[in-house]
Amino acid sequence: MNEHHHLTLDMIAAIDAGQASAELIHDALANLCPQCLGVLTTYLDQCPQPAGAYANVLRRARERFPRLAQAVRQETDEALPAVEEYLRRPPAQRASFVASDPRCLSRAFVDHLLDTARSARRSDPAASLAFATDATAALDRQPRPWIDHRILALALGANARRATGDFRAAALGFARARSLAEEHGAADAETAAELDRLEASLLIDQRRFQDAQAMLARALETYQELGQVTLTAETLIKLGHLFSSAGAPETAVGPYRAALEIVSEETEPQLYLAARLNLSHALFELGDIIHARDLLVADEDAYLRFADDHIAIRRIWLEGRIYTLTGETHRAEPFLLQVRDTFAAQEHGFNAAIACLDLALLYQQLGRFDDLTENVATAVRLFSAYALHRDALAALVTLHNAAQERAVTAESIERVAGFLRVVAADPGARNQKPS
Repeated sequence: MNEHHHLTLDMIAAIDAGQASAELIHDALANLCPQCLGVLTTYLDQCPQPAGAYANVLRRARERFPRLAQAVRQETDEALPAVEEYLRRPPAQRASFVASDPRCLSRAFVDHLLDTARSARRSDPAASLAFATDATAALDRQPRPWIDHRILALALGANARRATGDFRAAALGFARARSLAEEHGAADAETAAELDRLEASLLIDQRRFQDAQAMLARALETYQELGQVTLTAETLIKLGHLFSSAGAPETAVGPYRAALEIVSEETEPQLYLAARLNLSHALFELGDIIHARDLLVADEDAYLRFADDHIAIRRIWLEGRIYTLTGETHRAEPFLLQVRDTFAAQEHGFNAAIACLDLALLYQQLGRFDDLTENVATAVRLFSAYALHRDALAALVTLHNAAQERAVTAESIERVAGFLRVVAADPGARNQKPS
């Protein structure tokens, strides 16, 4: 049995005009799909007197919709206590709750787990994986296949494994999701687009940029056709990230600016800041330091109001690097110290080590060789403690030896820092352990 395809306004218009089958509407009503019912309501509000071959179907839908909408609201309300109890339980006890409580059988409960997995995918991949796994367990208890939900649960779980560096398990998860879609027919368009968008992240990490670009292009086309402005902007930002990761900041600028044409600080403040910050990074890499700085200054209030921890520390880091290059060393030092200490506390060894070298470059300009040597030594300790990339560790040791002899130059610091940034952008290389 195939999972139903979500309705769009164009689909309903085609049905109304007799150009498509009304089966999709019947399926949406039978499934009580909130997304489809919402689109159907919008269409009926815009077109109160359908005149096409399926006008009777639409009229019956109008008559039934108040009852169906109430049923959806009731299911959502009934799922809330189960969701709250699930979240109150310690993570180790949640799986048994999902496996035994009958309230976990509802679509609303599964939808909540998937949404929670999405929300946690950047900040806490381990939690995202747990939510996706529990969603799969809930789906295993369903009498109906709910194929799109299963595809999304697999894809979100695979993405979480990617984020933790387990590329093999991530690839297997995405392969299972795609196999499921092929076995049961094409997935819903939005489900297919989310699968593409998530799997593209793995392909970017694997440096398979051409394949990732093809997936993002497909997702982008779908989101634009469906009028999904937020998801269109997210996909454009990811496309810009792809080009930046591929070493083409000049190409990344276009997608970032395209995203900023459709979102604003008022409508999507987090996406707006992400696009603006990424654009600033791309301009910085292109040598347009002044324009990059102007963007950060213009958004200062927005960062204070809306930035999450990830965006905030990336902004501080970029500002520190800009101040170093513009000679504002008194402003650069506290920014870079904060970045180094934040990443060290979070055990982000690569980022902390790179921040150490940014500080070393600053201290080289100021002639503070003891501070320079100390920061390079800290970078060496971080790489040794976390068993990071052997060639990067060797480069850091060589730089530290030169620093001890006060023979280090700005060029040598920038060369090693640049090498670390390249390795940090390549998780496959990043996992190369020192011997």
